[in-house]
Amino acid sequence: IWMQLTSGDNKDMERVVEAVDAYFQKHPPPAPLEHHWAGLTYINIIWQDKMVWGMLQSFLGSFLVVFIMMSILFRSPLWGLLCMVPLTITIAAIYGVIGFVGKDYDMPVAVLSALTLGMAVDFAIHFLQRSREMHKKSGSWAGTAPEMFGEPARAISRNVLVVAIGFLPLLAAPLVPYKTVGIFLCAIMAVSGIITLLALPAVMAVAESRLFKKPAQIESVSCNCSFCLVISIAVVVLIALNLHQYWQMGVTKLTVVSLAVVPVLMLACGLMARRKACKAEIKDQNAK
Repeated sequence: IWMQLTSGDNKDMERVVEAVDAYFQKHPPPAPLEHHWAGLTYINIIWQDKMVWGMLQSFLGSFLVVFIMMSILFRSPLWGLLCMVPLTITIAAIYGVIGFVGKDYDMPVAVLSALTLGMAVDFAIHFLQRSREMHKKSGSWAGTAPEMFGEPARAISRNVLVVAIGFLPLLAAPLVPYKTVGIFLCAIMAVSGIITLLALPAVMAVAESRLFKKPAQIESVSCNCSFCLVISIAVVVLIALNLHQYWQMGVTKLTVVSLAVVPVLMLACGLMARRKACKAEIKDQNAK
């Protein structure tokens, strides 16, 4: 059966597919028949679905990778989560504005969703690392904040301006995708820098007692059982996302496998925390 639409909009094609499927459910054929769609508009629907969900899974996987790297960098899952605050707010704000203004979720926007992760977290790394160093000297956030909003804040602000403005020449490009990339990356860098300088100090002031604790007795990451457990769970979820995306494994099967792997990792964490090297490290630090 040949059907011609008055528009090539994917949403119109989706409504047609839903209407035909609903009709077949209400009026089953007398003989076992199957219907399949073809045509450019239907191919666009399939491509759009794979692009959106594929990029969403890739984005979630990249988000977990960044969280794992930040947790290892700062040797704390709590600091890793704090480092993700500007990134999360920036992505939510930018994509919220894109949806509000009615911008299509096209290929440049889909590809840039994964690139924003590494770019938006950059300023947070610098801010948090300098905050930790200065807090060791001052001993309180009240003494650290004035120092942070001196030279470090000026350096981050200038970096934000230079990088954000550096993408604006793409607006003069003749192709629309280049213009999309220019305004998109400029907005990401600007918003992430502003959120870093506004949100992170507020969170650190409220959660100072939890963030700036005294150095733990066990400095080795592998000797910290809770740290290893959080990272292990994040790694399991990351692997499950990749298996679901690339090997098309069912969600139910992945859930069972993941729940079976987590206790194994918990046991491994406990064994690592009880090995001789960790016990010797505790004795040495207690002796000091």
